[in-house]
Amino acid sequence: MSIIDVRLLYQTLGMIAGVKLLYCGMCGDFRAPNPNPDIWTTCRCGESKVRWIDPYAGTLSVDTSNKDKVRVLGLHNGMIRASMEKSFNSEQWREFTEYLTSEAEGYLFHKDARNCPFAFVRIGESNDTFFEDYWQARQERIRLQKERDAKQPETTEEATST
Repeated sequence: MSIIDVRLLYQTLGMIAGVKLLYCGMCGDFRAPNPNPDIWTTCRCGESKVRWIDPYAGTLSVDTSNKDKVRVLGLHNGMIRASMEKSFNSEQWREFTEYLTSEAEGYLFHKDARNCPFAFVRIGESNDTFFEDYWQARQERIRLQKERDAKQPETTEEATST
């Protein structure tokens, strides 16, 4: 497969939503965040939680009892999509990987960074992973919901029975 074929394949496949997985080193569990940013996903032992801040931007929050024992595994979208659409031999995978990492400027996948379509990162090591306290975030969501509810006009029977 030539580099032109690789570029055409990548353009044809397009992009899919970002893929990040929480890895909890306390129980060895991998978990994908729930697509709903309001819902936390918890690992098997319950010590680590993850949620999307913005699934379209690929930013996520993690809460854990042990910050040294949690990581995020980021997967290059193009690699995932290609694996679903095409069958490659080993040489074609190497060429496609080389192309993907050369086009990933600004990402840890880039050839000048890790040169790999997969990246394990400490939370905060990249600009799209953050620590967030679960209970504080929960209280903030409750407060915001109460504010939204207070702004809604009340419906009474008198107003509706005209």
